[in-house]
Amino acid sequence: MPQIENIGSLELPRRPGETFRQAIAVRAMLEKAWDSRTAYQGITLADDDPISRGQCGVSSAWLGRFLQQQGVDTRFVEGKIYVKNHQVGDDHVWVEAHGISEQPLIIDITSDQYATIFGTPVHMGQYGDDGIIGRYTPEQSFDPSHLPHKKLMARFALLEQNIASLPRRHRLIVPKSKN
Repeated sequence: MPQIENIGSLELPRRPGETFRQAIAVRAMLEKAWDSRTAYQGITLADDDPISRGQCGVSSAWLGRFLQQQGVDTRFVEGKIYVKNHQVGDDHVWVEAHGISEQPLIIDITSDQYATIFGTPVHMGQYGDDGIIGRYTPEQSFDPSHLPHKKLMARFALLEQNIASLPRRHRLIVPKSKN
């Protein structure tokens, strides 16, 4: 896994790009740690489903906490995503980051669950920008370090165990901040 720079030490113009690079690195690591036990309960996975299906909650909790450790103000957001050309929104979870850009930044590292023509696994954007995936509509948000969802946190603990058992080369390495 590549070494990545601490976001908190970066000047504002470089932060969105570095945040996107970190989100991609987190996604690559989490793909190796996801399994049926970390997926949302009750979801039936088909053979042709993207690997991220049902992993949005645990992945957003992990990413939100990771970015907080890098000095980024984050929120774990539950809401709906209205994929282009669909009238009904799907329940979804993503990370909202503050202080990286002038407006809150949506970071969705499981966006490939939504069969868009681009199939992008990581999406970053802002509210009101329907972008590549669709419209993100937040309903409630929480501090990623204090989530009140017991079932999610049980799956999060399993995800953390899976990450700890990954070979070292697959884990993220973030140098200590020099500040």
